[in-house]
Amino acid sequence: MIKRLKKPILFFLLLFSAGCTNNHKDQIKVIETLSEPMRDYSLVDYKAEQYGFYIGQSLDSMEKITDFRHNYLEDDGVINDTGITHYMDISEDLVVISGADWLPAMYITTDKKRLTEFHCTIVFWPNSFEKDSIINYLREIEHLFTALKSAENKNKLAETFNLKIENENYDEEFHLDTTERKYDALFAYIKKIKETE
Repeated sequence: MIKRLKKPILFFLLLFSAGCTNNHKDQIKVIETLSEPMRDYSLVDYKAEQYGFYIGQSLDSMEKITDFRHNYLEDDGVINDTGITHYMDISEDLVVISGADWLPAMYITTDKKRLTEFHCTIVFWPNSFEKDSIINYLREIEHLFTALKSAENKNKLAETFNLKIENENYDEEFHLDTTERKYDALFAYIKKIKETE
């Protein structure tokens, strides 16, 4: 019985002590720290240390980090706070790749104002579509994605133009699209809740 009470008592004491301070940010830090293990698999792998976005996160908390705007073309101009709505952010810092500036774009889907799907895309001009050229490109953006720091993952993506990260609850993949593109390619990172059959 005592063992079962330890965690709830610790949780209550942490929240109570955080509530004694007059700093609301301290309360948020305590709650986020306690819930961190639950977010591990749902964490979005784009600027994870900087943004810390995760599937299930509220739109309001995400908008405190970056400036998401309604993607009205996807929703016929209507924001649906009780259903599915699409947003985008094209105000990211430019990424320098092979001496040229490229703009990462973020697209998100929410359901009842909670994140259900995240996309990050970057258009780039590789020197060629050969494996070594693609790996060089991936090295230049690996600081944005934890999974791309692995040489094995970079090799697989450069060889097959597709890399899936296995997870029980989420679909997560990196993709290079060269379809009907003569000079450029589209790099995409996608994470979303796995569809149930």
